[in-house]
Amino acid sequence: MTGRNAEVQAQVSAIIEQVRTEGDAALVSLSQKFDGVSLETLQVTFDDIQLAYQLVEPETLAALRDAAANITSFHERERTQGFEDTGRPGVIRGIKVTR
Repeated sequence: MTGRNAEVQAQVSAIIEQVRTEGDAALVSLSQKFDGVSLETLQVTFDDIQLAYQLVEPETLAALRDAAANITSFHERERTQGFEDTGRPGVIRGIKVTR
């Protein structure tokens, strides 16, 4: 690992450890540190979600839904057996399960 990669790895490990030990308090603190956002809560309200849906372009929302379906179908199939498929033209995905 190069010097820069080792430095980044150390920083990421420290953040993960902080979240493990401090939980939500760490997330609030880190949001302030990295994003400059002061959060009072991590809970997202129903109204916030509805507003977000209105602000997102329909194409983006469709792409997110497509990605979620792809992720779900991939992980549902990997649970018990390996597989290989072509979910769409030009895409080959799969997993090999060995025991």
